Amino acid sequence: MLKSIPIQIISELHKTGIKHTEPASFTRFPCFEYFEKINPRDVILSNSSLQVLVAMAYHNDYYSGCHVPVSMQFTTPMPPIEFVSLPTIQLFPNIFKIVRVFTRDNLISGIWTKELTKETIKAYETLTEESNIDNCLTTLFRTNNARIQLYEDTYENADVYEFEWNSEQDKLDVKEPSVFKNKFFMYLLSELSRNGNTVGGSPLQGWSKDELDSCEYFYELKKIFKRVFVAGRGEPWKSTHLFVSEPVDFTNLLIGSPLSHGHVIGYGYS
Repeated sequence: MLKSIPIQIISELHKTGIKHTEPASFTRFPCFEYFEKINPRDVILSNSSLQVLVAMAYHNDYYSGCHVPVSMQFTTPMPPIEFVSLPTIQLFPNIFKIVRVFTRDNLISGIWTKELTKETIKAYETLTEESNIDNCLTTLFRTNNARIQLYEDTYENADVYEFEWNSEQDKLDVKEPSVFKNKFFMYLLSELSRNGNTVGGSPLQGWSKDELDSCEYFYELKKIFKRVFVAGRGEPWKSTHLFVSEPVDFTNLLIGSPLSHGHVIGYGYS
């Protein structure tokens, strides 16, 4: 069930996220040219986060008719040597044509990318035909609607709806394996973590309110997020962005698990 909420709620969540006193510089990073070249197909299959970013870029580019940037901000800026040592960072030049970084005080605070390579597009399309792309990604990110102009403002003119449980819906168990196998759900968790555990999100174009209300994926998101919002515009209203906030407490998953108790698993180990 969808409930209309004030846009100010999303704005306030953003305000309580990552705070920087100085503006970031936007620049090229020469080291990207020297990373090992890897087949985009292997990157998409082996790295869940990058599979999500490729799917997001592919579908958003198709839907909007332009190349939509993808950026990631880090909760704690890091020195360049730490940045280049991250395995996922080293894979970005294999799938995006344009890769830039945000820097503050000689520390890297985020990465910005745009335009999938031709090899990546071909690999993604082939993997989709082979059913090797997470079904949640191919369902939520659309290519079968009329193209629209993406909005890149601060959502001041958006209409926002929040998902709520109704009397016929049972709240789902966070222990269900499908939650942790869903690449998009795990990406949203990492996105929220990078934003100081306040709000995470992604573009989400072309969904009507009736379609949102009948898609189980959005209610499954409430297995791991207490609040799930969709912003949009137009008449009739169509979605443009998805936001999540307040991840559920996973502490109870550790209580009573085998990892929390010493037991013999082999000679010399416990």
